Amino acid sequence: GRLLEFVAAFWKSDHGIALAAVMQDGLALEFVASPLLEDTDLSAAAVQQNGFALQFVAPAQRVEPRILRIALQSAALRSDRGFVLDAVGRHGQLLELVDPAWRNDR
Repeated sequence: GRLLEFVAAFWKSDHGIALAAVMQDGLALEFVASPLLEDTDLSAAAVQQNGFALQFVAPAQRVEPRILRIALQSAALRSDRGFVLDAVGRHGQLLELVDPAWRNDR
């Protein structure tokens, strides 16, 4: 997981090692080599393991419907009004994942 912070750059660039690290601790995404941050599967695995890993996802991936769908399954992010409104504003189909009490909120 987070031990990825302390390994050589070579290992941080290895997709298999990076995937194993983020599956153990999504926040390890912070230490993955930059080119791998463009990998949707790697980002999805990190966010699924820990919704707060979304902060380390590459900006282009951060707005992908698949990533946002996974992030909305995180209790912490699902209760963040600003995040929910932004996600649904970008991809209306995500409204189905929002707490019914918030569905009419604007």
